[in-house]
Amino acid sequence: MDASASPAQTSASAQNTSASPVQTSASVAYDSKPHKEQSGYGDDAHKQEANNLYGILRSNEFAAYEYIKGEGEASSAQIAKKLGLTTRATRNILHKLMEKGLVEAEGYGSTRRYAITK
Repeated sequence: MDASASPAQTSASAQNTSASPVQTSASVAYDSKPHKEQSGYGDDAHKQEANNLYGILRSNEFAAYEYIKGEGEASSAQIAKKLGLTTRATRNILHKLMEKGLVEAEGYGSTRRYAITK
């Protein structure tokens, strides 16, 4: 330690070397973006679509959309299990996706299935 350094400078430099990086919401959002292998977005147009959707959807909405896209269709129970959410929360998410015109539902009750809007 430099003897000429003030206590404030010494404290700041100690914090810089010992502090672990803090995860910000931006880094969390970036980390939760789909990878090419996970999402099926292989070409630039599909990557752009994923980035556009990621910008307008909440993370759980995006995850549900990606799951449905990967499976072709799914029930709210399947999506809830995959995302670790309650079926009620999942149905709320699916309702929002339907309002945005991204997902459509077929059937009623336990046979209801959700698919990406064509």
